Amino acid sequence: MSESIATSAPGERTATAPGPRPPLTELRSADLGLTLAQIASHYEPVAFASSFGAEDMVLLDAIARHGLAVDVFVLDTGRLPAETYDLIARAQTRYAMPVRVLYPDAQSLEDYVSSNGVNAFYQSVEMRERCCAIRKTEPLGRALAGKAAWIRTATRAVGHPSRPVPARIRCRARHSQIQPAPRMEHRRGVGLSSHQRRSL
Repeated sequence: MSESIATSAPGERTATAPGPRPPLTELRSADLGLTLAQIASHYEPVAFASSFGAEDMVLLDAIARHGLAVDVFVLDTGRLPAETYDLIARAQTRYAMPVRVLYPDAQSLEDYVSSNGVNAFYQSVEMRERCCAIRKTEPLGRALAGKAAWIRTATRAVGHPSRPVPARIRCRARHSQIQPAPRMEHRRGVGLSSHQRRSL
């Protein structure tokens, strides 16, 4: 694994975050486990940002079954539904693997709510952006510190609610907001049948 070296003082060398990897632009596999294994190996260390939606549960299951070295985390914005908390606890028990739960900075969130109200993000674009920066962007930065890449799913819009919903696996090299993200697409899509949903 390559890493960049920073010099802190004459004669001293301090290891910093891993250097950038070449993007896996050609990685497209029908085997989800193989796709994730290749990402985890190529971009080590890698993290998976899970929202605990249906598609993310498929990825979590594959990561656990294949024993992949992927840091799984979820951002608790403070406004998640109770069902999500229940699912996080059940997943941790079922897969016997750590799931990091990251929270907004308590003081920043308290100041924002005290000054603007609990639902201020409904008032304007500026309020939404400030709320998002506190509840999501800052915790995400902490989650990705030292990571070479991160994985998330992105579902496509479909015209009928009963139609299977495919999802693309997006792997972002490092976590620069201006760096293009190579996308790895599981060709058959990632979806859960009603039986799979009930099993968890």
